[in-house]
Amino acid sequence: MLGRTTPVNVGQVYTALNKLEKDGLVVTEFVARDDQRAEMKVYTLAPAGAEHLHRWFTQPVETVDLRNELFIKLSLARRTGRAEVGPILTVQRLTTLRSIQELTMLKERLEGTADDDVALLIDGAILHLEADLRWLDLWEQRLKRQEGTR
Repeated sequence: MLGRTTPVNVGQVYTALNKLEKDGLVVTEFVARDDQRAEMKVYTLAPAGAEHLHRWFTQPVETVDLRNELFIKLSLARRTGRAEVGPILTVQRLTTLRSIQELTMLKERLEGTADDDVALLIDGAILHLEADLRWLDLWEQRLKRQEGTR
């Protein structure tokens, strides 16, 4: 589902599946293949897993995360004087604009395919990046005000 947007590490997938099995959320069975290859391990949802999944679907997602590396970087630069905030803002703005451009091109490549859900994911990411640009504007405005009062 996210293969075009997020690289999937197969090792992580199987580690997660093994943990789910250990926790009793999935069950496995080995299924014979038509060709002469080894049996295939198939994972299915256990009853406890179905209950857990249902609870997950019904719970809202917390979207506020105040642990923001860029905020820490900008604040430390401003407070310690070890780096100029202006150039950090400029580089971040260019990086954000480049990300918006790349996501827009990816979305255009997906148009007319069966990946409508992924297109919505990309739209959401673009909106978040546009909000980041507005936040960078607020930083610049605040810096200009502070420089004007000195």
